[in-house]
Amino acid sequence: MILTEPNKVFETEVFKLTVHQSGLAELLLKHNTVFDTKDIIEGKKFITHFLNGKKAFILLELEGDAYTTKEARELAASPEHGTHHGAIAFSSNKLAYKILGNMYIKINRPTAPTRFFNNRKEALHWLNSFILS
Repeated sequence: MILTEPNKVFETEVFKLTVHQSGLAELLLKHNTVFDTKDIIEGKKFITHFLNGKKAFILLELEGDAYTTKEARELAASPEHGTHHGAIAFSSNKLAYKILGNMYIKINRPTAPTRFFNNRKEALHWLNSFILS
């Protein structure tokens, strides 16, 4: 299973990022934080260094309430930034985040396959299908 492999953890005041050898990258946005472009750039540096250029399959979750700036959303979806994205799954059981996540997908049109899930298990299953292909 992809979660039992050795991994590296990178943590800031805004997020915690756990990267597995398989390419799975678990991104947890911390409660009451603002996720901005500098956070996205920091996360990408950590992922690309640890995975040595391999694609990352990102699971994004929230630890309570968090805000992502417009600039961060645009950067995350851009072809220039998304070169390391294999697939992206958002996971939350909150209706407001489901609406915002689906709006992000429709408006920003990320270059990698991107979906929103109501629970972590479904999101991991979907990401695993990309990792194993």
